[in-house]
Formats: sequence, structure tokens, C-alpha cells
Amino acid sequence: WLDPTRSMVCVELIFWVGYHGFLLFRKMIAAIEKRDYKLAALELYNSELGKKYSRRTRELAELMWEESK
Repeated sequence: WLDPTRSMVCVELIFWVGYHGFLLFRKMIAAIEKRDYKLAALELYNSELGKKYSRRTRELAELMWEESK
């Protein structure tokens, strides 16, 4: 039920942090389940990963956000 762009964001995160690491993004996943993609983008950007790797995380968050127009 995710469009290709959002699916790619999730797949890249799983590749980057592993499946179990991805599951730690509870707030982002909850926002995706509600189809609140702007909130999902904010949760990703404001995560610990976002603070550590701000450039790439921002790019992924922007992809998640932009598709919600």
C-alpha cells in the first residue's frame, strides 16, 4: 500500500540499519500506518539516526514528505 518512493525509503532504511533497527522507528512506522507521511518524515528527521547522519536522513525524509503533496 506504499507508493514506490516511500517503499524505497523504507527499504533503504532497512538496508542501512537492519530490519530490527528499522522496527525501532516506532513513531515513524505508526505515522506511516496512519498515512501521515509528513509526520513520518519529521519522525525520521528528528530521530537519533537523523541527528547522526543529518544529510542522508534529511534526503530520505524529504522524499517521504514530498510525495505527500
